[in-house]
Amino acid sequence: MWTRARSSATSRRPERLGTPRARATALLALFASGAGCVVTDTIEFEQGVNHPPEVVSLDPVNDHVITVCPDTQDFSLTVWDADEADVTTYEAKIFLSLDAYVPGNWNVKDDCVVTELAPSGAQEDATGGVSLNVACQLALDIYTIPPGALLFVMIQVSDLGYSHKVVKEDARTADVVWVLEVAPSSACGQ
Repeated sequence: MWTRARSSATSRRPERLGTPRARATALLALFASGAGCVVTDTIEFEQGVNHPPEVVSLDPVNDHVITVCPDTQDFSLTVWDADEADVTTYEAKIFLSLDAYVPGNWNVKDDCVVTELAPSGAQEDATGGVSLNVACQLALDIYTIPPGALLFVMIQVSDLGYSHKVVKEDARTADVVWVLEVAPSSACGQ
């Protein structure tokens, strides 16, 4: 009988892993134990992204100076937000500057009415999200405004609302500005 000499270091094999089936079983057990959950000493949560509101439409349009009579003016916006959960926290305010030459000097701040629109009013190319209607009224007749005066009107929509009349921290806003010119009373039927 013919034999081959082996060194003692190479001739020793673990008996259990010697067969191909035993090796495959050991590898499968190793991979299966790694497929579970990895636990670390810290837990990290992914912060959700707060999307800004998008103005879809507005009435009246703000692409020109609007001549108005000094009485109650109505303004409305349709706003779309990708964050459906924001629907319960939306608030809007209307601001009036009686002096167009002092930017940012808002003399009047009042609340607007925010209502959710039916899904058919949603932005057509958007998936999910929520559409809201913002309706505001501004009583210009309680002010003494000379004819020809320029006024700034701004509606600010906040997806997280306000705290003490200031936009809440981390809130996203959309601001829409109109320029109004007050018509003489003769043009207003007065």
